[in-house]
Amino acid sequence: MVATPTRPAARSGRAVTVAMGRYVPGGTKGQGKSAAGQAYDALRYMQMRALGENERPEDRRYFGAVGEGGSWQDARGIIMDHATARVAFHRIIMSPGPGQEVADMREWTRMVMDELSDTLGQELHWVAVVHRNTEHAHAHVLLAGGGERSGDPGGALEPVVLRRAHYESLRHAGDRSAAHLRDLGHARIHGMRQILTREERRAERVAREAAWINATADGAEKERGVATPRPSTEELARHGAASAARQLARVFRQADGGNDGGSDPTLDERGGPDR
Repeated sequence: MVATPTRPAARSGRAVTVAMGRYVPGGTKGQGKSAAGQAYDALRYMQMRALGENERPEDRRYFGAVGEGGSWQDARGIIMDHATARVAFHRIIMSPGPGQEVADMREWTRMVMDELSDTLGQELHWVAVVHRNTEHAHAHVLLAGGGERSGDPGGALEPVVLRRAHYESLRHAGDRSAAHLRDLGHARIHGMRQILTREERRAERVAREAAWINATADGAEKERGVATPRPSTEELARHGAASAARQLARVFRQADGGNDGGSDPTLDERGGPDR
């Protein structure tokens, strides 16, 4: 049975998005069922769990990186066609943190999973369902245990391995995605997703990260009266969208006269299940 997400108290410098999960190994390990059987159980739970007071059956549609709808057979096919002997799939639950009003949970989930793809350097294959049957809306995600190297769709599958640091990265991605949806507006982002390819979406997200950091740097300069560094779009693209958090932390440290050394508190490896 999957636990309902709980919310940790927000702490300075720490993400407030909830992200937790576990993985199912390939083969027949676990609960005496095959991985395919466990995928079926998970998908049926995701769609058939008792509805909340304000939920409708159509709210439980499966969705992925670009599309929505389809049967549980289609969804299981996506997962098991990309399973590996080491990892069949991951079961992940994600929920926006306190004060993060996310109107479109599907778009938020897609943005977070896009960042995970960038972080791992792999093409990811996943399906998800949003639940609003508890106090806090949350997304159940089934992530296939194998993915191609980024930029090589159709290439050899490599195991998708999620460690504690990856779950912490998911939490910070959730915080950033909630802020982007709030500040830039869902209509613009959602409309662009319908017409842009994955690589174009990635480039658009990198540009969005750069604009966010530059706006923050403008505020820091005005408040402190000192120049602050600005990351280039090329640097963000080279290191992936997750580098925005590192760059933003650097902006504040240097603006406050601190050094730029040491570990980045936004990307530490504390918290989350160790996979």
